[in-house]
Amino acid sequence: MADFIVGNDISSYQGDPDFPTLVKNANFVIVKVTEGANYINPNFQRDQSEARRVGLALGYYHFARPSKGNSPETEAAFFLKTIGQLQEGEVLALDYEDNYSGDVVVWCRAFLDYILAQTGVHPLIYLNKTLVKQYDWSALVEEGYGLWLAAYDNNLITGDWKLVAMQQWTDAQVVPGLPGNVDGDYFFGTVEQFKLYGYHKPLVPGFSPSASESPSSSVSPSLSPSNSVSSSDSPSASLSASPSPSQEVPIDFAEMFYKLKNIIYMQWSWFGTNSWINRLHQLKKILES
Repeated sequence: MADFIVGNDISSYQGDPDFPTLVKNANFVIVKVTEGANYINPNFQRDQSEARRVGLALGYYHFARPSKGNSPETEAAFFLKTIGQLQEGEVLALDYEDNYSGDVVVWCRAFLDYILAQTGVHPLIYLNKTLVKQYDWSALVEEGYGLWLAAYDNNLITGDWKLVAMQQWTDAQVVPGLPGNVDGDYFFGTVEQFKLYGYHKPLVPGFSPSASESPSSSVSPSLSPSNSVSSSDSPSASLSASPSPSQEVPIDFAEMFYKLKNIIYMQWSWFGTNSWINRLHQLKKILES
């Protein structure tokens, strides 16, 4: 089995792609949706509709502009509102390339946390190697936000992440179905694993995670390409305080199913030392709560 699949990230520069041709030449596409707090890719709706129509694995990215004075929550809400209702397996990503004088990691973390709280999706974050080395990204790693690395020389410097979920390997690929040169990407896994990073409908009808309901310990699926080392162990799932013996509290099945879903949807092929045991302990604690 191949260690990666191939795809492209596109924006308005690609005009109107021929998606029936593209689906025969790419495994996935990631479409630019928004930038800052007011720009919408004029081709976004067509790209979204066509990718869904032909069955091409689909992702969306937002280009961050904190230097414009925008809060991360404002930009994240704008991004989600523009996308509309997510469909099964659709991936989200933050593209950070801005020159921001504030705390870059805090801003990015707040953006990603907002997306997670609203959708249950752990977005990827796109960074170049300079940014990966410049900042301490451990807070994002601990929360399970995967790295989409721009590395045109194939030297995968991953910093705090230890492994790359996806690599942008060129900005000049020629792909049938896409006009001109385009960004080329490798995802280190299968199409099914790509979709594990994406949106999944709640297992309980009518239940959707919110900032207060989404467990902070849920982690994105980890993939293990042949050129990566093991990722850090996931933190144990946090549980609510035990009720008073004199007070009977009903079981919140919706929250329980949501926590179980986040663990079950993870990729279980490799997690590093003792991580299989840790995942089993997570499941046991939730079922016994």
